[in-house]
Amino acid sequence: MIGDMNQLVNTFHMDVEYCNNHENNEKELLLNIKTMIKKYTQLYFTTIDDIQKKDIVDRLSRYYNMLYYIKGKKDSHKMFLLDRDIDNLPFVYVVQQKPELFEINNSLLKSIDVSHGLSLEQAQELLKFTVNNTRNNLNMGNKNRGSNQDVYDNDSLGGACGFSQFSSLYPLQKLGLTVTINNISSIGGCRHAYGTVIIPINIDGNIVRKRYLIDCTYRQFFTIPHNVVARYLNGTPEIGFFIAQDKVETEFAKKLLMDGFVEANEENLVKYLKPFYAMTLDINELTKLDKKFAMIDIISMLDNQQENFDYTEEEFLDWGMNLEINNYEKIK
Repeated sequence: MIGDMNQLVNTFHMDVEYCNNHENNEKELLLNIKTMIKKYTQLYFTTIDDIQKKDIVDRLSRYYNMLYYIKGKKDSHKMFLLDRDIDNLPFVYVVQQKPELFEINNSLLKSIDVSHGLSLEQAQELLKFTVNNTRNNLNMGNKNRGSNQDVYDNDSLGGACGFSQFSSLYPLQKLGLTVTINNISSIGGCRHAYGTVIIPINIDGNIVRKRYLIDCTYRQFFTIPHNVVARYLNGTPEIGFFIAQDKVETEFAKKLLMDGFVEANEENLVKYLKPFYAMTLDINELTKLDKKFAMIDIISMLDNQQENFDYTEEEFLDWGMNLEINNYEKIK
């Protein structure tokens, strides 16, 4: 997960040296860096070639590194505060994957009887429904606030995790399923609400309890400005920084970004949680990441370190949100 770290650090040192060599013209350099950030951000959205997009992401990362370094020399506490013209640019992500709008099989959804267990197909349909419904509620929330951000387009979903957690898990809980109400802070990281649901799967008359992880706002941790080496100058990068360096982690992230849920087996839980744990470590501690993370009992944490929902059914209904599994007409 940290395979290209040395290369990234070496490139950062080269860019720092370039900034230091031009410190007599720092004002002009800073203006040029901001101009290039705007240019390449705009270029990203007009480019369709994936290789070119990857090159643009790399270039933007280097420009943000230089921007933070120059700002940090003046005031380390304000180095990550961006000017409004930069802060309002469209989001570019280090791992790019838009959410999926699922086609829902309503007849399959209607046939669900939790007391007798679900088929794998019913379980998948139920999860797709709750993700669709949550994304629909998130878009309705955007509209209510006068925002034109679209979950299915380029909305980063920053700060909406508690809303998403309630919207996705509460209807499943009402249906009679066991859910866990979790927060990343349980492993010492940032506060980020997510959860799991345990679905009884009927396989040839035998009930197998299958756990699924749901996180519909995972995307907020992949924006370029928050995922560059320079974040180590006064903190740490977010999870996208670590995931983008690993092909296996990237494929997992794309799946979760697209679907909003994954099976919560041990392998997937490690892929989900370890990058968050990496955010708690100094750059010099990253070589100990695997050893430190292995000490965490993941399942015990999920089941025993739970929190309360941030919202209530009454609040959601007052806002016109849907929380019913069988309310098909409100779902896209």
